[in-house]
Parts: sequence; C-alpha cells; structure tokens
Amino acid sequence: MRRLLLLLALGCAQTSMPVATGGSGGGAGATGGSNATGGSGGSTSTPDASACPPECFRAVRCVTACGGTPVSVGCCPCTPPAFDDISCPRLGAFESFVDGGGSGPCPPNSDCSWSTELQASGLLRHDCSGQFPMAVHEAMVPAAERDATIAVLTDPALVSLLDLGKPPCQPPTDVGETMTLTAGGKKHSNSVTFCQQPPIENARQALNKLVQKYLIDRCPKR
Repeated sequence: MRRLLLLLALGCAQTSMPVATGGSGGGAGATGGSNATGGSGGSTSTPDASACPPECFRAVRCVTACGGTPVSVGCCPCTPPAFDDISCPRLGAFESFVDGGGSGPCPPNSDCSWSTELQASGLLRHDCSGQFPMAVHEAMVPAAERDATIAVLTDPALVSLLDLGKPPCQPPTDVGETMTLTAGGKKHSNSVTFCQQPPIENARQALNKLVQKYLIDRCPKR
C-alpha cells in the first residue's frame, strides 16, 4: 500500500511539472515577442483600444456640452454621454456684441438704461446709466485687447446660453439685461438679468474692464 501511494505521488508531481514550465515559457514569450497569447493579452490597456486608429486626420475632442472642457482629446471615439465637439455650431466672423439693460419705471427727464457695445473694428461704445440727456461715448480698443475680449464674447458656452431659447435664470420684472452677439450675419441673444453662469459673468467683466479703462471719466460720478 505504501509503495502504491508513493508511485501515485510521483505521478502527480511529474504531471504538474509541464504546467509550471508552460506558464514561465508563456511569460518569456510575452517578453520576447508577440506570438504568445499571454503577451498580446497583457498589452491591451482598455477594452475598446482596438477602436482607436493609430493616426487620425483631426484630433477628436470629446465634450459633454458645447463649449465645455474636453474630457479627452485624441483619435479614439467618444464614450457617451460625451460627444465630438465638431457637431457643435460654429460661429461666423465676429461683428459686434452688445450688453445692455435698464430699470423702471423711469422718472421723466432721467436716464434709466445703459449699454456697452464692442465692434469688430475695436470701436467701444458705452451709454452710461443716469446720464441725461443720453449720450453714447466712444473709444478705440487696441487690437490685442480687442481680440482677447472677442475670445471671451464668442466663448461657445456663452453662445449656447444666448441660443437657449429661454432665459438661463429667472428674470425679475423691474430690471432687465440682454446680451446680443452678432456673428456671420446671425444674432445670438438672450435675457441674462442677474444670471451668474461663468460665461455670462466673464462677458460682463470683460466689457466692464474696457469701459473702466477707456471711458470711465465719461460717465457721471455716483
């Protein structure tokens, strides 16, 4: 009986040896080349990596909203809910941007409205609130500042809010503010009264910065 058990033990040991040798051989194959199945399986970092071409005509910018920060940029297709921002609307040439508003009821012989406009030429036009009779003051903005401001005013996230079809926040009834972008012969406009979304606030601040720098002495002191 003991001899039989010893023979069985030796048989099991000999049977398990090729399995161990084969495992280490597979590891060597993975190191030495791509013929080993284990080696090629280990090189796949993501399940859908095969869907990514090695080269692409343009980088795919995956976003979750037009104007949003890309979640990925490369040759791989976007994973829902992200989508390629090439489908987002593209603006034509910038023509002008107007931010204006007012409050009421307005007493006689007083001015309760205001507006700031930046044109493609760099012409800045500002109507001060509380200045009667009404006057529109003008100044030319240097090209570098003009271009930097236009980049803010044409932010795709801002354009999406202007094209929303309804105010992006609940407007009051006694005051109002409207932003209107004209680009490529098309107007993008919406009521933005008291709205605090970053693209809207950035546009306000960019225009106000120009007014403070070039036209501040034209408005009445308060």
